[in-house]
This record gives sequence, structure tokens and C-alpha cells, in this order.
Amino acid sequence: MCGSTKLHKFLDLGFTPPADQFRRKDQSREPDVHYPLQVMMCDDCGLAQLSHVVSPEVLYRNDYPYESSTTRTGQAHWSEFAASVVARLKLGPKDLAVDIGSNVGVLLGAFQSQG
Repeated sequence: MCGSTKLHKFLDLGFTPPADQFRRKDQSREPDVHYPLQVMMCDDCGLAQLSHVVSPEVLYRNDYPYESSTTRTGQAHWSEFAASVVARLKLGPKDLAVDIGSNVGVLLGAFQSQG
């Protein structure tokens, strides 16, 4: 975010395949592709970020099986979560809710519907 290149690794989880890539039976013998999962910290601004960015074409293919906005269970969960946060923190219309990694905005929509 700040443009600094002073990053240090503080968590290394090795290599992992992308999540949510379910295979059909005819694809079961294809090799898994793994990517580094390392979390870096910026010495200048303190932002935590991944060392490697996997392209959206890999993560969100045409057959991507899940999107939180398409399931009633997911929508209900985020709606209930937003309601509980608003109540617990006594949030009002002038307060700001931020969803890092918002995906399609289901959680933000739930906060917006809470006012």
C-alpha cells in the first residue's frame, strides 16, 4: 500500500493448492498445482500481505463452485453477523463498516441494510 519494498516474512505455511477447486472424476489424475503461502509484513506501514498473488483466472474459473451471494445460508449468516456486530458495538448510520476482501459485497450489503 505504501510502496515500500521493506518486507519481511513472518508466517510461512509452505505450498498449498487453491481452495474450492473441486474436480470431476475424469480430472482426478491431473496433477495438483501448489502456490507459496507466505505472509509478509511491511516494515514501513505494518501491512500484512501475501508474498505471491495467484491470478484470478486460476482462483475464479468459470466453474468456480461457490459465491456467498448465491446461497440462502450464506446470506442469512452474514445478515445475522452484521446485526450482531451493529448491536454489540452500538453502530449508527454515521459509523463505517469495512470488509477487507469483500468478494461480492454480501457482508457490506448486510451492514447497509442495518442502517
